[in-house]
Amino acid sequence: MHTTPLRRLVSAIGLAVAIVTSVAVPVGYFIEGYSDTVRAVTFRGKLSAARVAQYIYSHSAMWQYQQQRLVELIQLPEVGEQPINQKIYDASGQLVMDESVSLSKPIVVRRIPIVVSGAPVGSFVVEASLDDVLRKTGVVALFSMVLGFGMYFALRIFPLRVLDRTLGELRGAERRLAAQNEQLDVALTNMSQGLVMFDSSARLVVFNQRYIDMFGLSPEIIKPGRPLREILQHRVATGGFSADEIEAYMAELLASVARGKTFGKITKLPDGRIISIVNQPIAGGGWVATHDDITERLRAEERIKHLAHFDALTDLPNRVTFYERMEEVLGHLRRSEIVAVFSLDLDHFKNINDTLGHPIGDRLLQAAAERMRSCVRGEDIVARLGGDEFAIVQVPSEQPANIATLATRVIEVVGAPYDIDGHQVVVGVSIGIAIAPSDSDVPDTLMKHADLALYRAKADGRGTYRFEFTRYDPVPEHIAQKIVQNAQAAAEAATSAH
Repeated sequence: MHTTPLRRLVSAIGLAVAIVTSVAVPVGYFIEGYSDTVRAVTFRGKLSAARVAQYIYSHSAMWQYQQQRLVELIQLPEVGEQPINQKIYDASGQLVMDESVSLSKPIVVRRIPIVVSGAPVGSFVVEASLDDVLRKTGVVALFSMVLGFGMYFALRIFPLRVLDRTLGELRGAERRLAAQNEQLDVALTNMSQGLVMFDSSARLVVFNQRYIDMFGLSPEIIKPGRPLREILQHRVATGGFSADEIEAYMAELLASVARGKTFGKITKLPDGRIISIVNQPIAGGGWVATHDDITERLRAEERIKHLAHFDALTDLPNRVTFYERMEEVLGHLRRSEIVAVFSLDLDHFKNINDTLGHPIGDRLLQAAAERMRSCVRGEDIVARLGGDEFAIVQVPSEQPANIATLATRVIEVVGAPYDIDGHQVVVGVSIGIAIAPSDSDVPDTLMKHADLALYRAKADGRGTYRFEFTRYDPVPEHIAQKIVQNAQAAAEAATSAH
């Protein structure tokens, strides 16, 4: 901020006030004193001229020679007044009477005509000294000069001090404002959200670079004062907005702002990004809009939601999801249908972990899970319950023989050798099977029966499957016979293969 011109202006004003005070006051005093003297002299002259005229009117003959009488006529009380000179001249200009004293210069003179019956017969002259007025004017001038220079220094020093203090405060305010603006710019620049602010006329006021980058906009278009409609049309051109939605969007947005309500919208861009837009009304009728790219957040939420229901390693349903789906299947089971629940355990999996390491073990679990998934139908459920424990729900079927067929296929497919990172790995699988509704129609109870059958399969040499029948509600005889026949046939086929 340039202060020199302002300082010069303040100094000039102080000097002007000093000069005016030093000059105007004494000049005014002199003019007033001069005017008073002139008025007093003029009044006295007119009064004396009127007396002389009255005397001449009644004594017209030889009045010029009556000096004593004329002196008496012009004598007036002079209480406290300064001395004056008085003279009377006849019409020819001859001095008739002279009542004078010595007066100091300068002298003011006033000549008053003496008129009798409308005709001038002479003149009356009054003189007064201005010396007293000048002396008093000098005193006033001296006082005015002292006052003027005092006012000059007062007006020059104190205002400048105030000016300096004010300018210092202004500079401090400017620095603080500049710092705040810089902080605001940094905040706007580093925001993860795109930000725009519009006034009550729906014209752009403020925006940040993130907003331009988010929608691939042109800085030549996105400028303060640009109407909202033009910005939306530009976003249509860059693929960040749908042309069919402009009118509806603006109508709903402006209506919400007019009511002082927040207006939010989630839009999906052609490149797959999902943008959350929140328009927040502000005082004065405008609003601030934030644009947040929530694509990754939604993906993370979906991932978290997925992990809550699926196994992170094999992407199979976890224990919670498995029981939920099993309960759903059992809830829709018809009278003539049966459901098989498989409890599976990889044989000697711990030895593989111990000898080849957990990374190979994890790869083996993923490969085994994929093979189990390939053995079932799309509507069947395969889940990992934990460690090397898996489970399968075979959806309702009216053909019990399919149960043993599926178990045999799983044993064959999962038991085939694996090639994992150059290691030839062989692992078998043991299966325990429970059947609903004969074993139970409660998920927990069914799994307990399947686990008991699994223990029997392991006890019988592993790499096989066994059924668990309840004491109180056995499988119908014709179903059990078919299951046993299929199991025996599968066992014989497996033995001949070895």
